[in-house]
Amino acid sequence: MSDKKTSKQKKTGNTMFEPGQKPPSPGEYLEVGPQGGKVSKARQVTMTGDDGHLPPTSEKGNNWRKL
Repeated sequence: MSDKKTSKQKKTGNTMFEPGQKPPSPGEYLEVGPQGGKVSKARQVTMTGDDGHLPPTSEKGNNWRKL
C-alpha cells in the first residue's frame, strides 16, 4: 500500500503546472524553471482547496511543481 502512495507522489511531483492553473490538489508547490529545473530564490506556496489558481511565478516561463 505504501508503494502505491510513493508511486503517486513521484508521479505528481514530476508534473508541472502553469501559473493561473487550478492545482489538482491542496499542498505545497515549488517554483521551477521552464523544464523543471531549480530556480534561484524559488518561491514556495501553500495551496488549500479554496485558493483557486496558482499565483504568478517570479519569471515568465517558470512553472509550479507539487512537493
